[in-house]
Amino acid sequence: LCSFLVMMASGMIGMVYRQDHMGLELLSRAIPTLILFVSCHMKGILFFYGLWVYAITNLGSWFCVCQYFWHNPFATVASSGVSILVLATGSTIARYWALRSSVVLLRQDQM
Repeated sequence: LCSFLVMMASGMIGMVYRQDHMGLELLSRAIPTLILFVSCHMKGILFFYGLWVYAITNLGSWFCVCQYFWHNPFATVASSGVSILVLATGSTIARYWALRSSVVLLRQDQM
């Protein structure tokens, strides 16, 4: 939460002093950080939804920053967004696999 507040304050100060590039970059990082903070306090499946929303928001905001700076949304890679996307994908697949396995075991026990 503290990093979110510092990024928001720094982004606003950058915008006030006409350093739009610095403000844009900091604000594009602040919003996904808030989403990650909120999702870490959720339990169960909502946590995984929060990770997905964080990854998509992070990648989308970084695409906007790349478009603004380099006029190409794929100029650089948003490593934090990609790593959380890989983590969310693996966790979601593992969760569905475990759920499917438990259903199969339950059906075998009922026979």
